[in-house]
Amino acid sequence: ALHARLAAGAAREAPFAAAPWALAPGARPRYAEHPAVRAVRGREAERFEADSLEAFFAAPYKLTPQSDRMGCRLEGPRLALRESLEMRSEAAVPGTVQVPPHGQPIALLADAQTTGGYPRIAHIAAVDLPLLAQTRPGATVRFVEITHAEAQALYIRQELELRRIAAAVRMRANG
Repeated sequence: ALHARLAAGAAREAPFAAAPWALAPGARPRYAEHPAVRAVRGREAERFEADSLEAFFAAPYKLTPQSDRMGCRLEGPRLALRESLEMRSEAAVPGTVQVPPHGQPIALLADAQTTGGYPRIAHIAAVDLPLLAQTRPGATVRFVEITHAEAQALYIRQELELRRIAAAVRMRANG
């Protein structure tokens, strides 16, 4: 039924066909010019100096122009390890925040490599990864520390909301 109404609108050469429903504001991503991105501590987080770990979760980081679909290069307080760390390549996924020897973090995005050999200070909550991916170079982000349980609860809540939206769209389309 909805498809027929949209097709009828196209037949009248309407410039667009508006849906008879809207997405609730709470279900939309919290896009902002300078987002707060939630993240959990990474596997090697405790290997960083205490002030570096504190700075990562407190100071603003600017996205550099060298950011792309593979990752966001960030510029801010230099992050230092307590002692030199020789790592083998280990798993890396979108959301992993690695820190190369120069101390400026790189947040991996959609086209990230699958392994990496830099210490992982954090991992971005899946629900906030789009916020970082949509942030323009030159803008700043702040990382807010959350627990694994909080990240999981946010993800489950988002999945339930998306399922509710899909069910409502199916009902509208069939009714």
